[in-house]
Amino acid sequence: MSEVRRIANAGKDDGKFRRKLHMNIDFELRSGVAQKIVVGLICLVIVFFCVYQIYVAGRGQTTANTETALSRTISKNIDTRGFVLREESVVPYTGGGTVVPGVSNGSKVSVGDAVAKIYTSSDMAEKSLEYAYLEEELAYYKSIDLVSGSALSVGMELYNANILSSLLAVEDTLNRNDLSVLPEKIRALSSDITRKQAAIGKTIDVSARISEITDKMGALQNEFVGYSEVTASQAGYYVNVTDGYEKTGDYSAVAAITPEEVSSLLEASPTPVGKNVGKIITQFNWYLVCIVNEADADTLSVGGNVKVFFPDMSDEALTMRLKAKNLSEDGTAALVLSSNLMNARLASLRMENVRIRVEEYSGYAVNKKAVRTIKNADGEEETGVFIQLGNIARFRKIEIIYSDENIVLVSNSDQNGYLRLYDEIITEGTDLYDGKIIS
Repeated sequence: MSEVRRIANAGKDDGKFRRKLHMNIDFELRSGVAQKIVVGLICLVIVFFCVYQIYVAGRGQTTANTETALSRTISKNIDTRGFVLREESVVPYTGGGTVVPGVSNGSKVSVGDAVAKIYTSSDMAEKSLEYAYLEEELAYYKSIDLVSGSALSVGMELYNANILSSLLAVEDTLNRNDLSVLPEKIRALSSDITRKQAAIGKTIDVSARISEITDKMGALQNEFVGYSEVTASQAGYYVNVTDGYEKTGDYSAVAAITPEEVSSLLEASPTPVGKNVGKIITQFNWYLVCIVNEADADTLSVGGNVKVFFPDMSDEALTMRLKAKNLSEDGTAALVLSSNLMNARLASLRMENVRIRVEEYSGYAVNKKAVRTIKNADGEEETGVFIQLGNIARFRKIEIIYSDENIVLVSNSDQNGYLRLYDEIITEGTDLYDGKIIS
C-alpha cells in the first residue's frame, strides 16, 4: 500500500511540476525583458532577410548574362515557280501487249538499246518485274556480303554521320509521301548500318538470303519468255512516261526567253502525244526558266553557279549555272538556269516550286544588344563585344558581315583580340570595360 501511495503522490508531484513550469514560462514571456528579446530577434530576422534580398538583387545585376558564340549560316532565298525545258523525243509504239520499261528512268541509252519490253500477257509482265526486283535484291545482298567480309577502318564518326544522313533521307521521303524512291532510301540506310557493324567486328551472314533469291530467280527465268522489244532510235536519257509538255517551249531559243514567255509556259496545258513507251531526252543540257524581281536578279551573275532547291522533291541543293537573265519593263526578269545532271528524279521535273539561294553568310551569331563601340588606347573606335572570361570582362573585336533586326553575323577570325568560337558573349550590362570584375 505504501508503494501505491508513493506512485500516486509521484503523479500528483508531476502535475504540480508541470503547472509550475507552465506558470514560469508564462511569467517569463509576459515580462518586459522577454518581450524586448523576442522583438529584437524578429527585427534581426527581418533585417537579415532584407539584406539577403538586396544582396541577391545586387548580385543579379553584376553577374553577366551571356550567350555562347556559335557558328551559323543565314541564307537569302527567292521563292518562285519554274518550268523545265528539255530537248525531248517521244518513243512511239502502236502495237498491243503489256509494256515493261527496259531501263530505269534517267538512264543513259545509245541508239539500238532496248528501252521497253512488250509482253503478250500481263501475267508474264508481272513475272518480268518480279525478276528485275530480285536482281536488285541479289546485287544488294552481294554488296552486303562483300562489306561484311572486308576490314573497314574509317572512324566511327563517319559511319554515324552516314547513318544519320540516310535516316533523315528516309524521313524526308516519308514526309513527302514519295513512295517511289522509299525502297532505295531504306536500302541505303540498311547498307550504312551494315558497314558500321562490319567496322566494329560483327559478322553478317547473308548467304542464306542470297541462296533463296537465286532459287527464286531460277524458277522465274523461263516464265516470261516471248516478248518483243522497242529500241532507241536516238541516244540520250530514257524516261518511261510522257506528260504532254515535250514540245512546249522553244529549246533552241531558251537563252532569249522573256518573263512574258515564261508566264505562258507556266499557264500552258499539256498536248496529247499519242501511244508511246516513253521519251528520250536527246540533249544533255536542260534548262529551268522562272520569273523573279529585277532587284533579286541583280544579285546574280550570268555565268555563275547558283544553288537551286525543289522543295517538293528534296531538301538537297542542285548547283545550276545561270545562262541568262532577261529584264522586262515591268521590273521583272526571266532567269535561265542550266544543268547537265540527270537522274530519275530530275527527269520527272516540269512545273515546279523553286527556291533560289541568292546570298549565304556563315559566321558567329551575335545578339545585336551585345555589340558595342569603344575607343582603344590610341583613341580609335573599335566595334566588338565583351566576353566573360572567368569572372572578368574582356573586349573582343568583331567584323560584321551580315545584320538583321536581332543578330549580326561576324567573320570567323583566328587573329588575337577577335571573337572566337564558344566565347561567352555578355549581352547586357552597363559600365563594362576590359578587365572589369563581373562576379
